[in-house]
Amino acid sequence: MVRAAPYQPAGCRQSHRKGNNVPMDDLKSGPQEIAPEIALDKLHTILPLTRANIPTMAHFWWQQIVDAAQCTGVAVTFYRIARWEAYDSGFIDLTEREILSEMFSTVCLPEGDVIFVPDYATRGLFRRPPVQMPTTVLADYLDAYPDVVFQGVNDISFLFPEARQITLMMHEGYYTHLDCSTVCEDRIGEGNVRHVR
Repeated sequence: MVRAAPYQPAGCRQSHRKGNNVPMDDLKSGPQEIAPEIALDKLHTILPLTRANIPTMAHFWWQQIVDAAQCTGVAVTFYRIARWEAYDSGFIDLTEREILSEMFSTVCLPEGDVIFVPDYATRGLFRRPPVQMPTTVLADYLDAYPDVVFQGVNDISFLFPEARQITLMMHEGYYTHLDCSTVCEDRIGEGNVRHVR
């Protein structure tokens, strides 16, 4: 089976791998369910201030993550998926791959692993665990996910431990990319929030 290459906007550093097939290394280390505590630990490593306001997965909520990011000086800009209202109302179809491509049209999809934290893994729902996988297989995984990923009341988090980036997608069609690569544990400052339509 030939798989499409992961989406990368113009100007992104291309992977050293050639071809459109998922590399064999990635197939061996494909999507793996992980314990919620591991996802929580990765969040705390990426954005240390979340240790205070997100002590358990029951507190894992996008607003808590944004608040911690703001307090550490991380720029927060919200974007909205184009045609979200038509999609959410059922007038048009958008695949998970199309939504993911739009989300990463302004920033590069980081290399390395991603931890996908569905709403079902947080706030006491705990019906589906977080899943860790190489970013090269993320779009395929979301396309095959047994539940609707981006529609309805789902809030989704993507944790990129190696890049120290967090991408949050809210059920209203808004998303943000939080670059936490310069955050230190003792750096507490003022952040700004912008909304872009």
